[in-house]
Amino acid sequence: MARRLPTILLAVTTLAILAMTLWPDPRGGDGTPLARAIVEALHAAGLPEAITFEAIEFTANIVMFIPFGLFLALSVPRWMWAWAIVLGLAFTLLIEFLQGAFLPERFATTSDLVANTAGALIGGALSLIVRRRERRRPEVT
Repeated sequence: MARRLPTILLAVTTLAILAMTLWPDPRGGDGTPLARAIVEALHAAGLPEAITFEAIEFTANIVMFIPFGLFLALSVPRWMWAWAIVLGLAFTLLIEFLQGAFLPERFATTSDLVANTAGALIGGALSLIVRRRERRRPEVT
């Protein structure tokens, strides 16, 4: 796979993650109470109580970092795919540090560290599947 497109997508993804995680007010106003109210309404409608706001937020953090890991792994030689995990962890550490040090409205948490790194791992692993499928596909001439 040509590395130019994944590199461009990695840059866009990185900027989007920075915008979402370093925006001073994580709720974009007062959205967290609304989100919690929606989850409570869904519980009243039959959504299992085990699916909490925190579980949804954790899952969203995983999903947010899957493209980061995927595009990073596709931007480097195949044998370096695991760097997506290492750099996903490093990027998350930077974000959590910046949130804790400079953004009093934000909270640096270990659960974000775990979720974001897991997302980068999943994305890196997906890159192996993408590359395997590319090798099997015949070239069009």
